Amino acid sequence: LGLVETTVDGGEGAAAGAGASGPRDAAAQFERWLATQKCLERWPPPDPLLAADGVGNRELSGWLTACGASKKGRSTFVKRVSQEARAQLSRMRAKRLGPPTPGSPPPRKLQVKVTAIEDGRAFMVRRGNYKLRASAAHMRKLRYLYRLHTGRHMDAPAKVREQRSNDAVFNLLLRYESLQGGGFQAAIPGAVFEVLRRRFGVFCECFASPLNARYSRFCSAFLDTDGFFGSVGSFFKFRPKSGAFEANPPFVPEVIEKMHKHIAELLGDAESHGRSLTFVVIIPEWKQDEGWQKLKASPFLRAFMHVAQADHMYFEGKQHLRRKKHRVASFDTSIFVLQTAAAAAALPCDAAVEAELLRAFAYEGGDDDDAGDDDSDDGVDVAADDGASAEPKPGPDPSPNPRPSPNLKPKPKRKPNPKPNPKPHPKPNPKPSP
Repeated sequence: LGLVETTVDGGEGAAAGAGASGPRDAAAQFERWLATQKCLERWPPPDPLLAADGVGNRELSGWLTACGASKKGRSTFVKRVSQEARAQLSRMRAKRLGPPTPGSPPPRKLQVKVTAIEDGRAFMVRRGNYKLRASAAHMRKLRYLYRLHTGRHMDAPAKVREQRSNDAVFNLLLRYESLQGGGFQAAIPGAVFEVLRRRFGVFCECFASPLNARYSRFCSAFLDTDGFFGSVGSFFKFRPKSGAFEANPPFVPEVIEKMHKHIAELLGDAESHGRSLTFVVIIPEWKQDEGWQKLKASPFLRAFMHVAQADHMYFEGKQHLRRKKHRVASFDTSIFVLQTAAAAAALPCDAAVEAELLRAFAYEGGDDDDAGDDDSDDGVDVAADDGASAEPKPGPDPSPNPRPSPNLKPKPKRKPNPKPNPKPHPKPNPKPSP
């Protein structure tokens, strides 16, 4: 990261030509490099996180040029980062697969410990010397999702179930902490999700994580850590036949262009079979990018909406670590509603729907936002409060009455008021009075 910071010129206006780049801090550059590499690399990838084959180096070099980096700085940065990624990957493979040193004791299994901090408002998840933090609301949500999607563990003793849950939560938090940034994990407001579900039947996100997912099923970048919490894997390997989906990808031109190609393929196949398929795509309004232009020219485009930068907000990518959950958008936003003919006939995006979506996106200031509050009971929407950050509400689909973790004390149930015994009715006189 130190190399990244010294590579880019910090002068004002250095990124004037990089309107599609976002922040120029080191973490954002590192996150962008990872996203580009993972988008373009071969399948299956050599590692879930590290990108070591250098397929995105040309794009990264071009972006650094737009940010004002010198030719020597660009070359040094791209070369060093790729070399370091390959070296780290080799070391990890050797550690995982190599034979143990003769005479060395077997590796000790370190237990994950979860403790409440900040008067119960957050939790510290620790394994050895690694300490990770998450808000109490996110911990409740993660544990609910884990119980929902790992029924095979329910026969184990309570202590074993708790330890497995803690292990999965630790691995998840560490994976996303390794991304350094968080800008590519930002989420749209809960009110927007509610409109999409009510108007189009959206029930799944194409780009999410267990930390910011709105629904109990979603696509994410890391199936190995996220699958325990409901992820179905990469969107680029996801092939739905019908339904409605929300796509808010990482704001990287290469990812947006690849997303368009995959969506166009899915819509074309559904159209040829007369099926109903909808994608609501939400991306920055980068008109100069090829991905944006292709979406705007799509034959499946049924509606397009422009949202001004100052008029809307996103929820922080690291909302599980921050008290202030939302931020004003950095760019104007474009909303594309792509539908097959069957979907457009059944669920048209008319002027009333467009107006409702724009109202849901509106930024009204302040730190509190109730857009994520949801009173529905259909069991699909698992988020509440602060843009998909709280405990989900079980419905018909989840297992009934999941047992809460011992570390999270449920609110005590109120005792019902004792009802007085009713007075017995007098027995009627069998002999009527004269």
